[in-house]
Amino acid sequence: MLRVVLLGRLVKKKMARTVLTDEEKRAKNAAKMRKWRAANPEKARKSSRMWRAANPEKARKSSRIYSRNRRWANIEKSRERERQYYGVNRDRIRAQNKLSYAASPQRQEKAKARHKEWQEANWDKTLQRNREWKAANPSKRYNQNKKHRLANPETYREYARTRIARKKNQEGWIPENCEYLLWVFQEGLCAYCTEVLIEYEVDHKLPLSRGGPHDWSNICLACPSCNRKKSKKTPDEFISLMNAA
Repeated sequence: MLRVVLLGRLVKKKMARTVLTDEEKRAKNAAKMRKWRAANPEKARKSSRMWRAANPEKARKSSRIYSRNRRWANIEKSRERERQYYGVNRDRIRAQNKLSYAASPQRQEKAKARHKEWQEANWDKTLQRNREWKAANPSKRYNQNKKHRLANPETYREYARTRIARKKNQEGWIPENCEYLLWVFQEGLCAYCTEVLIEYEVDHKLPLSRGGPHDWSNICLACPSCNRKKSKKTPDEFISLMNAA
């Protein structure tokens, strides 16, 4: 009778073992390994070093997976730690990124493609950001334009030739003292922002590039800032843009 009972218990144990899933087996083995490592730290470290030396690729892959899983398990802490690290090492990180970017043409192409794609998808944000940057950095903008003109003289000469040709092809009348007459008519104010004109430029209300005539009825005095911002826009388009800003 005792023998039958013992055999029954042994069968039950074997059945219980076979019921374990693969995940449960891995968890059980991991618990055993943690227990062994805690009891034998020196042997565990030595074993780990030997395995890493014998399997460098697997070791790197395993380390990346572990780091990624740990980061996403504590994402807020990880982001805060990364922000603090970047704040302390900002200059060094930027210098490293610049060197890495300059040494990798493939990375440059990918970055340009991503930037262009984002601009096309967010053109309104891009325009707003450019306007804000230009308003906050007039000297940098001037230096950039100057540098571009010096690097591309033929482009600017072609632009000037095109503009002169447009003026010559337009039939219109401009009085000799047009600037004085416009100053009196506008009471010394910019035609667009209505600020007092300390410096001014003569602007075509409807741009020549959009079919506007080079005529007395199509010119006005504008401050340099408004004239630059207006560019090739019509007066209605530019005023709508100013009101939106």
